[in-house]
Amino acid sequence: MELLKARVTSTFNPANNIKIPAELLKGLIPIQVCYTSPFNSIFPGEGGFTAYPRQGDVILVATADDGSDVEFFYMSTIVGSLETQEEAIPNYPKGSDQFLTGNSYKDTVGLKDHHNSGLEFVYESSEGGSPGVTRRSYAQLYAGSNKIKLTRNTDREGILIETSDTSPRVMLKMNNSGNAGGSGPCSFTAKSYGNMNFHTTVGDMKLSNSGNGGVIQIVNFATRDGDGSILESPLNKKKGNVNIDSWHNSININAFAYKPLTPPRVFVRTQPLHRDGVVQLKTGGTIEIVANDLVATVGTNPVSGKITIWASKGIDIFTQTGDINISAPLGQVNLQPLIPAGIAFIPTLNSNSI
Repeated sequence: MELLKARVTSTFNPANNIKIPAELLKGLIPIQVCYTSPFNSIFPGEGGFTAYPRQGDVILVATADDGSDVEFFYMSTIVGSLETQEEAIPNYPKGSDQFLTGNSYKDTVGLKDHHNSGLEFVYESSEGGSPGVTRRSYAQLYAGSNKIKLTRNTDREGILIETSDTSPRVMLKMNNSGNAGGSGPCSFTAKSYGNMNFHTTVGDMKLSNSGNGGVIQIVNFATRDGDGSILESPLNKKKGNVNIDSWHNSININAFAYKPLTPPRVFVRTQPLHRDGVVQLKTGGTIEIVANDLVATVGTNPVSGKITIWASKGIDIFTQTGDINISAPLGQVNLQPLIPAGIAFIPTLNSNSI
């Protein structure tokens, strides 16, 4: 058996594409090198590992000492070889772009193809940092700018899936209990530069907090950039909207505060500083406003069952063809009471205003 150095002259062999065209560095003798692999099953469809050297690579080849004709076998690619000072670029390790980017400890392991895709296990510390403090510690599978990254740093541990590390990007991030940055420990973040869609075919879709949870908030910060004219784009007029639609059934908004000291309340309002705001209830059927003291058995509100309508600029009640009926079988109908109810009326504040 003999070990020799050779240089790959081509990655294309029309006669036998399994063999690698090369030339021995000593004497520049052309040879054909049989490709070998640390793992390759002879059975079709089963496992294997393939990584051919590229043209110009300096490789180590061996001959088999078994009495047969001389045949060369590919052993490995020589890394860091610089044959002459005027020739070739040193072939540094390329399995990971992070290899030796920090300290000089060779703890990073990587596998990278010729098209910027790979798998790497990074363990590197920044130069000048505190001894023993790891700055980058993660495992990563990537294809171009798309990657799945599992970080094991104690202060940033978690799983990150993203299309790019710069904007615009789409990303999902799941933080472990030790993650102290971003949205905090044990959290989940989803971010998209474009549209974000959630769809289920036959099941339910649920967004909920547990008993120890906090606030569920839906906010749209988008703003219209038009002038409000009739020539403004219809799509621009819809910017900033929050739409809740049910095409085939009801929309239910309920507030259940079962504890007596936490009364259930539902507030619908527009910006109070904008005098052109509108709150509209519209239906082709019936609009019902019900305050029923017969079922108000929790709490101590003395006016349960009462409806108050208050407006600082007037109230208009209009019907095109029907009647307007006002009835108080056990009370009175006061059109001009001596003490108007509106004088003492104080609107209830919602919990976000406290």
